[in-house]
Amino acid sequence: MLITKADLDKDLFQLRYGPSIETSSALKKTLKEGSAEEDVDEFIKQHPELMNLKRVFIPRGEFSASYNKLIELSQIFKVSVWMWDESSDFKPLVEWIRQCKSVHSLRLLLSSKFWPHFAGLTQITELEIHEGEASRSKEKYLELINSLPNLNSLHFKSEEALDCLTSIPFPENIKVLSFEDSKAAYTKVALERFSNLEALVLAKSYSKGIPIPENVLCSLELPWLKGLDLMGNSLLTDKGILSLKRFEHLTSLNLSFCENVEDEALSALLESIQFLFLSLHGCPKITDVGLAKLASQKNLLALSFGGSEGIHDLSFMEFLLKLTTLYIENSLIDEDPKSLPMLVHLKNLLLLVISNAPLVNDIALEALSGMTHLINFQLHGTRVSYRGLAIVKSLTKEDIAWIG
Repeated sequence: MLITKADLDKDLFQLRYGPSIETSSALKKTLKEGSAEEDVDEFIKQHPELMNLKRVFIPRGEFSASYNKLIELSQIFKVSVWMWDESSDFKPLVEWIRQCKSVHSLRLLLSSKFWPHFAGLTQITELEIHEGEASRSKEKYLELINSLPNLNSLHFKSEEALDCLTSIPFPENIKVLSFEDSKAAYTKVALERFSNLEALVLAKSYSKGIPIPENVLCSLELPWLKGLDLMGNSLLTDKGILSLKRFEHLTSLNLSFCENVEDEALSALLESIQFLFLSLHGCPKITDVGLAKLASQKNLLALSFGGSEGIHDLSFMEFLLKLTTLYIENSLIDEDPKSLPMLVHLKNLLLLVISNAPLVNDIALEALSGMTHLINFQLHGTRVSYRGLAIVKSLTKEDIAWIG
């Protein structure tokens, strides 16, 4: 979840200068085949955009000396280690991570008996553990945390892992906390220990998970909170939305797929807080009436909305001149002057995604012909044909991810 402008800038930089999916896949294949270091070096030289690679995923048995060349990719910040076994030699991998000074995020998708290999990595500030392993191996998990002196961000995947929150040492050092499931009373007890949180992710996964109860959310005292992710919370009502006004530093909010959020509460919230990042897609009760209040959010950098098929009027876009990324889903936007053409006002827009908009066709797309500053434009679930592809190409300065 985005919580600062720096985070957004990092993502946009990756979009503009980072490797494509095809290039990343080709690199993965080259490394998997155990190529010599000079072969990897040559591949990187042929694809200079790899110098901006951000994440590396290392499956079992695929780490070799060829990975040493990736150290030159100084932009790598996250390493995921997956399904290594007892026969694996972890020393070269851990030493490689230690040498990658830019790496600060570690994701361990393996058994707790392998965690001690990663103890003492002083550059690690963010840790994510395989689902369920933290709670089944609570003592080893706490030992690992204790060994990472600069840790400030923790991510859990399962409800059992909540048990660890009450035992984590130095909770005041944790700035970012993320988990997908909750137990009403237990969640409150656990979260109250983390009084210095700046970002809290309580998103519920689509297939499982229990959202945080509204009464628990309303009672949390987190004075420094800047970012809050409540995606998929079916228990959230207007009462919970209005309670968010107490977070005076809140600038990033994700209410995606919170199906009970309505115009009135959203309007009141927008009158109290100025957001930088706001996600409202998958909210069927938010209509043009609620979205019109976004006109007051003149500092917005990233926005997503959609869920009510009645959404058509985009007049509020006239005032959102700082927007750099915009996602519009499930709408009836078209070539009407108060609809799709309003996006031409967004001179700073770099990424535009329009999804499930049945009235957007080749003719409607012509209304955007004045936009020539996009980096990436994505279409899905529209009536734009291959004849409209020329229009799409004219709207972007660089790459296009076009889906018919």
